[in-house]
Amino acid sequence: MRTFSIALTVALAAACLAAEQRPAPAPQPKEPSYQGKTLSQWTAAARDKGPRVGHETGQALGKMGAEGAAALVELLKDDDDAVRGNAAWALGYVPAAVPALTELLKDRDRRVRRAATEALGYNGPAAKTAVPALTELLKDSDAKLRDAATEALGHIGAAAKSAVPGLMELLKDNDPRVREGAAWALGTTGRGVEGAVPAVIEALKDENSPVRQHAAQALFEMRSEELAAVPPLIELLGDESAGARSSAADALGTIGPQAKAAVPALTRALSDKDQRVRRQAASALADMRCEAGPAVPALIKLLKDESSAARQDAANPRGRRQHREREWTARGAAALALGAIGPPAAAAVPALTELLKDEVADVRCSAAWGLGGIGPRAKPAVPALIELLGSDEQLQGFAARALGKIGAEARDAVPALITLLNSGAAGIRPVAAWALGNMGPDAAAAVPAITELLKDKDPLLQVAARDALGQITFPLPPAPKGQAWRLAWHDEFGDEAPDGRAAGMPPDDRKWEVMPDAPRKGGWWMRKAVSLDGQGHLVIHTLKEGDRYIDGCVRTRGKFEHAFGYYVARIQFQKQPGHWSAFWIMGPGAAKAGADGRNGTEIDIMEKPWLDERVQHTLHWGGYAQQHRSEGKVVNVPGVMEGWHTFGLWWKPDEYVFYVDGKETWRTRAGGVCQVPQYIKLSDEIGNWAGDIRKAHLPDQFLVDYVRVYDLVSDARAEAKPGSLETAGKPQYRSR
Repeated sequence: MRTFSIALTVALAAACLAAEQRPAPAPQPKEPSYQGKTLSQWTAAARDKGPRVGHETGQALGKMGAEGAAALVELLKDDDDAVRGNAAWALGYVPAAVPALTELLKDRDRRVRRAATEALGYNGPAAKTAVPALTELLKDSDAKLRDAATEALGHIGAAAKSAVPGLMELLKDNDPRVREGAAWALGTTGRGVEGAVPAVIEALKDENSPVRQHAAQALFEMRSEELAAVPPLIELLGDESAGARSSAADALGTIGPQAKAAVPALTRALSDKDQRVRRQAASALADMRCEAGPAVPALIKLLKDESSAARQDAANPRGRRQHREREWTARGAAALALGAIGPPAAAAVPALTELLKDEVADVRCSAAWGLGGIGPRAKPAVPALIELLGSDEQLQGFAARALGKIGAEARDAVPALITLLNSGAAGIRPVAAWALGNMGPDAAAAVPAITELLKDKDPLLQVAARDALGQITFPLPPAPKGQAWRLAWHDEFGDEAPDGRAAGMPPDDRKWEVMPDAPRKGGWWMRKAVSLDGQGHLVIHTLKEGDRYIDGCVRTRGKFEHAFGYYVARIQFQKQPGHWSAFWIMGPGAAKAGADGRNGTEIDIMEKPWLDERVQHTLHWGGYAQQHRSEGKVVNVPGVMEGWHTFGLWWKPDEYVFYVDGKETWRTRAGGVCQVPQYIKLSDEIGNWAGDIRKAHLPDQFLVDYVRVYDLVSDARAEAKPGSLETAGKPQYRSR
């Protein structure tokens, strides 16, 4: 017995030793799970009957990553229609499933086809390969399926442009829901497609209100500026549906100042019973800028609107939200509109100042922005804006911006803005520097603090500091005794909107005409070469397209024509050869053969064909043929190719005086000093004078920070309203 026990012990020990020497089995991968069930369990449950169970399992598998998606794709092959439909629905946010879902559009069951269609729409632009198949579904006999296809194509957006003809055809569909879906989808797919806008305009007359609403919203989404839409949109402002009225206002705003015929109807809409309509009417009037001047009294009244702030608009029938999330009120929209109208809205200053105390932060910001848009005539609001500099960061930024727009009239804010320079948040300090710069020499006390910012590690702050110092330390020429400079006209190239929409937009058409597309010198002037950069600058680009070189030009002809005063622009030059920038004053008399300069002179305040320190001032008169006369001067300006520089002209009744960076560079009476109003031009031109454009590394750009024109007035009258004075030399002024 003992021998057996010993043998058993030895055998067990050997077995244990062998077990220790064998490698351990590899760990099995853990099966994905969700809410306590594994992938296998959810996959099995997906085959259970009942739509509720199927939707729950589909949703669960959709949340289990790539393995769950693979299981759903496999379920698309199931024999059960309900299983396939639920699986398709759950693949709505899985781009990898797009090919399988596209194949499912041919399924025998219409509910499965519809689920696959909806899922492709949820995948958005990632489903662009499905566009041809979805376009075919627009012809399906099932209205619900046609409607689902319109919605899917609308969510795919610009990548579904090939579907636009089919969507246009559906605007005539017998089913109003399908027409509504087609109108909505054209808003995201039809931009730039020939024929789409006229078709949508026709849909504004549809007998069904939701179709009219979505047609108007589509015009808004397409950024249509088609004037043929204005009459039906004005009519839609009286629609029984608040959604349709609101969308009509949106679309009219997109057309902008050209839709000025709608101003009376939009003004009436400011009293609409629906807050959303009041709000959007005010926004549309903001887009019409100075053309909305007649609406100022109604907008001032709307500043007292007591409707509560809405965090966001209710979703429309297509599940889309029309505005970004924010505390958006009718009174806030009215404040923005008054700022966009500008100085003609000066009567609103007391009400806007009161609105700076509103309980809603966004409304206070809008009120500050509105006051800034009104400019120097908002001087009475300066104490309240200074108080706002002690608020939170967002309000500080809007208040500082407003004080900068008010300019030298806000000089009392200099100490508070210096405090922000020293202790403000990182995002506020550049705004404070910009505001001080806009106050010019009146902000001289800030120079030490701004100079310190040049040492900061933040490059944005360094740029803001350099800009501000340039504006403060390059003052206007000393005014004659008993007189003072008063701003007569200006553009700061950054007053389009408070949310950055200025980037890529053309300059303010109240002030500038962008020259039409046409050959010019060695290239082409084209409208698309001229835009704002959203940072407060006008940009004239130089580009190459195919064999053509393009740049551009803007002018104030018919919008601002003036004689005498001080003209100044702050400029940053191009960096490449073959094209030159210019800041000049022009009138029709300069082209008249044989005439002397008193009847019209081309005054080139600055021309820059060279990439060195040279700058040229030139006068031309007597036409541009055999009797052409000219005189000019080339000056050397150290460092002129780096950073920003100012170029000015004091146009006196008996003399021209030219300036660079505030220093006099040339005096002349050549040709006889011009005595008639002329307009301003900013241009870039291509030609051999500037070198060989073929050697340029394009694109290149010419930047303008501001253009300002000042008149001389008596010290006692410097506070008077613009345009109401007789000034030294009898300057002649007209502005649209």
